Amino acid sequence: AKEYLKKAGLDSLSFDLSVADAAFSGAVDSAILCAGDSGGAAYRVRGAAAESPRLIVAIDVRRNPAMSSGYEVVTRGGTQPEGQDALDWGQRVRDLGAGQLLPTSMDTDGTKAGFDLPMLRAVRAAVSVPVIASGGAGAVEHFAPAVHAGADAVLAASVFHFGELTIGQV
Repeated sequence: AKEYLKKAGLDSLSFDLSVADAAFSGAVDSAILCAGDSGGAAYRVRGAAAESPRLIVAIDVRRNPAMSSGYEVVTRGGTQPEGQDALDWGQRVRDLGAGQLLPTSMDTDGTKAGFDLPMLRAVRAAVSVPVIASGGAGAVEHFAPAVHAGADAVLAASVFHFGELTIGQV
């Protein structure tokens, strides 16, 4: 995992590498690697992938017309622009072995107004690995358009945490 992070240019960030190391060795089903508010962490998840990609890279994305793709990688809950084009970053981590990408649109996250469909289409066109849509789910009607935009899976949190939707409804 340390070698992967160094190749990806992330070796200066502080990550808990124990779970990432376990994913690379096959000791867990998969791991999510993300740079976040706490300086970064790797989280273990079981059964997350159908084709057994072991590394899911989470990318927080915000629209930025100054980027060649129009999307920029952000950290710290979407408040810290990183100066990295999000689609270039997605291709880079894919090339380094990411099995899945989990782009979260910080423009739609928490709005419950629907997923960022243009961003999902752009990510889908840029990478060949499975894409997990995140950020913006608020109604049952929001999930199918995300899949039609290219998401292989969808992630939602608050609508389930607060009982606004059930898994069965979706």
